[in-house]
Amino acid sequence: MRVLFEVAGDVQLNRDIVRVGQRAQDMTPAFEQVAELWIGETAVQFVTEGRHASGGWKPLKQATIDAKRRDGLRPEILRAHDALYRSLTSPTQTDPNMVLKITPGELDYGSKLDYVKYHQRGTRNMPQRRPVEFTEKTRRDTIKIPQRYLLTGETA
Repeated sequence: MRVLFEVAGDVQLNRDIVRVGQRAQDMTPAFEQVAELWIGETAVQFVTEGRHASGGWKPLKQATIDAKRRDGLRPEILRAHDALYRSLTSPTQTDPNMVLKITPGELDYGSKLDYVKYHQRGTRNMPQRRPVEFTEKTRRDTIKIPQRYLLTGETA
């Protein structure tokens, strides 16, 4: 993006706008910080069983709790085998079911596990328990991080 604002030969503004335009061509540093934020917030969402950002997930039915106990599974909501948790919170992005694609112009985050959509949206037979849900502060920070990067080149 080029904007020339010249006053008595002063083209300082042109350089600043050019730097913003150059940074906009590769948002990777900002997207990496946003991804780190989202992964951390999603981990907290799981640990708090949705209380962090969703007001709390609906408790499991007693039959489900009994079945999990009988089968030796984790008792926490959405944590029976921890596959969904790992697919959304692997800090080193090593889980094969994690979707984390960062390119200069895009950040894609999620899980390859098909059943995430049923928990995220709920169904007729299953209550909505959003594994990915952000607080208002996280939503604001998600916008502030790229804005700061564009304007200053800083990510922290």
